[in-house]
Amino acid sequence: MSFNKKPFSFSSAVIAIVLFLAPDSHLIAAEIAPVKGPLPAANALPFDKDIRRAISGIACVPEAIPSHCLLALDEGAATLLIELKDGAIAASGEPLSVLSDGDELDAEGVAKDQTYFYLLGSHTRKRKNCDENAASHNLVRIPYQTGKDGLAILADGAGAATIKKIDLSDIVAANPKIGPYFDKCLGDPNNGVDIEGLAVRDSDLYLGLRGPLAADGSAYVLTVPLAGLFEDKKEQARLTVLQLGSRGIRDLASVDGGMLVLGGPGDNPSDSGWTVSFWDGSVEGDGQGEVTTLANLNLSSVSRGKQFGCKDKEIKPEGMAVIGATGSAYRILIVSDGMCDGGPMVFEIPKAAH
Repeated sequence: MSFNKKPFSFSSAVIAIVLFLAPDSHLIAAEIAPVKGPLPAANALPFDKDIRRAISGIACVPEAIPSHCLLALDEGAATLLIELKDGAIAASGEPLSVLSDGDELDAEGVAKDQTYFYLLGSHTRKRKNCDENAASHNLVRIPYQTGKDGLAILADGAGAATIKKIDLSDIVAANPKIGPYFDKCLGDPNNGVDIEGLAVRDSDLYLGLRGPLAADGSAYVLTVPLAGLFEDKKEQARLTVLQLGSRGIRDLASVDGGMLVLGGPGDNPSDSGWTVSFWDGSVEGDGQGEVTTLANLNLSSVSRGKQFGCKDKEIKPEGMAVIGATGSAYRILIVSDGMCDGGPMVFEIPKAAH
């Protein structure tokens, strides 16, 4: 049974709703559990178990089921196209290396427009030892086409001649608010730069930061015009501040009229859990963007498992793709770092009331 043929259901059997006052958005938000998942893999994704537990981002073409989706992996320098169909995921082709052997992109975000996938490195030093990792400063552009079946295929085999990459470190470091934290060690109280969210909207690239957070706990978004970016015609990034309740940005996803924001813990152990919010993309004169909290993700019913020799370690939602919508709700796919093959989960997120 395909997901796109199943109607949305907000019955108590699949969605636990707990009303609470969300102080960062001043509205009632819902606590929502997944309606499906973790989805199984039809067979093991073609990586060792450590990389299979390192899926940190996802973007799908088209935004419907069945679909082909590109993965961001925070280990190594490869990516993989997967097919999402009939309640399971499966590799579509072989892994694609986007950097030289031995480099680690530390990919945390992936997005797409009508022609390209964009794969973004975290721009961080190594978390465990604070070693430099210049390879994480890359933004990689991979062309794709839509085949006769409506599924995405990587154009021309996406060989070395068609993949382009640029270093964004100068743009990130040049921002007066973000620059002082660039190339610093991660972890509280150092709060080095860590970019984990990525989206494309209206010919702009949106970079969502997990860290640092502003003094009041707000999260940062850097917006970079795409025009000329890969021809070394870089423009200064615009900075927007989003209040997510002292959460960092774990991913961004474009939707009609704006984008969804996946908020999650930063590096402070006292940080709150995961939320999905809506931002219409507008910015006030003081650089603030107003967000509406749509849901608090309830992961209490999600169990860790084992498949194809890989055992889930932890549940950390880090990637989000919109795979459907009705007039009242978004259907989103969440992948988690720490779960085998991303542990994909489907959530039905109510849209904001107008």
